[in-house]
Amino acid sequence: VNDIEETPATYYYLLPGFMLEHEVKRGLRFGIEYNSSVNTPTVSQLNPVTDYSNSLSLFTGNPFLKPEYVHDLQLRFMFFDQFSFTSLFARLAGTYTVDKINYSKTINEDLSQSYTLVNVDNDMSGSLGLHFGTPIRPLKVNFRLSADEGYNRGINYVNDVENVITSWTHGGEISFDNRKKDIIDMRIGGSMSYTTSQYSI
Repeated sequence: VNDIEETPATYYYLLPGFMLEHEVKRGLRFGIEYNSSVNTPTVSQLNPVTDYSNSLSLFTGNPFLKPEYVHDLQLRFMFFDQFSFTSLFARLAGTYTVDKINYSKTINEDLSQSYTLVNVDNDMSGSLGLHFGTPIRPLKVNFRLSADEGYNRGINYVNDVENVITSWTHGGEISFDNRKKDIIDMRIGGSMSYTTSQYSI
């Protein structure tokens, strides 16, 4: 068992939040929402005892981990035309985490790896989603199209060197379904997703 002194810690957080929605007119609405939260470390993450079950990958918890302090902001837009049944939804979201819990890895001389957990700053993510739908009456089908964009920036450590990981995710979907579903409910479409990642080391 690793020798470690017991060090009780107390943390205080202010957790503000608000939500505002405004209906410009019937079928046209804007919204903004902000929330904050705290994610406390789990027992296994705090446990300072090294797990030797895999000699090539040793994991040791960190009893000095701080809770994650998460800030989440969302902007929403909704449009719906009740006459043409055309709809457009848009959502822009961003998350910023203070003291994010992430991995710190050490590659040993025998090529085995030792892992622990540390708190890092400037962990952020964002997403943008657009969803459009409208009926195509001559074909008696509904048409739906969506596009999503995601961004994430995180930090971990390799041999005590900061490694910044930046990733982008691009996705889209298109589909058609029949309007009258008394006898048959059929849908056809496809989706695609593409992700790129960059590492500073």
